[in-house]
Amino acid sequence: MPNGFIISPSLRFLNISGNFVSNYTLGLGERSSAHGGAISTGGHYEDLNNIANASIDNLTGVFIDNHVQGNSALGGAIDNNGLIKTLKGDFIGNYAKASSGLASGGALRNDYWINIIEGNFVGNYVESLNGVGYDYEDEDLYYGASGGAISNSGVIQNLRSDFLGNKVKTGVGDALGGALYNVKSLGNSFDGITTPLQVEGDFYGNSVESISANANGGAIANWSSGAFVYGQFFELLAAMDVEGDLIQNNAIS
Repeated sequence: MPNGFIISPSLRFLNISGNFVSNYTLGLGERSSAHGGAISTGGHYEDLNNIANASIDNLTGVFIDNHVQGNSALGGAIDNNGLIKTLKGDFIGNYAKASSGLASGGALRNDYWINIIEGNFVGNYVESLNGVGYDYEDEDLYYGASGGAISNSGVIQNLRSDFLGNKVKTGVGDALGGALYNVKSLGNSFDGITTPLQVEGDFYGNSVESISANANGGAIANWSSGAFVYGQFFELLAAMDVEGDLIQNNAIS
């Protein structure tokens, strides 16, 4: 399982600062899963001890043209499975591209905990060519591409960012959340902890496109409750028929 250029499987970093440009992670095998073109933190799957121990207090930088590519591809610049207290920076032109599995988080995929994100997300994208893959850990199929800029399946407490021209594209399988895809808890409950969330930012020209399946949420596809979004939404594109607004909220309260 290829991982990003900084790996903290069970370590604590106080401060990381710098420019992260054109780093990449490639998964070349038939079952390959590529994680975090620049940075990959924590464990994966059921490695709970590593997830709990891995942490970065302050991560500051500019992330440009980092990418992951494999059967499945997660977190073009950052794949976080630990704790990041503060993440500040601009994410420009990062991407995650999958050949036949899941592509998620063009700039950032979060699967555990981030306190604060501040920065701009410009021109990041995810693409899944075939869009259907097999999870050999869970022995199940997964589908499509999600989160042109950010894909969240953990907790993000505060998100203060502008999103410009991020996109999701699939050949087969669903395309979800041109800028932001949230499947668990943006500031909501996670492992028994409940926190509020505010998303503050503008969304301009983000898009989703699926050639043969559903395309939901030109800006945001949200599958959780308890999120408050403050901002403006311009020129959001969904290339398939979508019920309701381009901000999709399928929350179950």
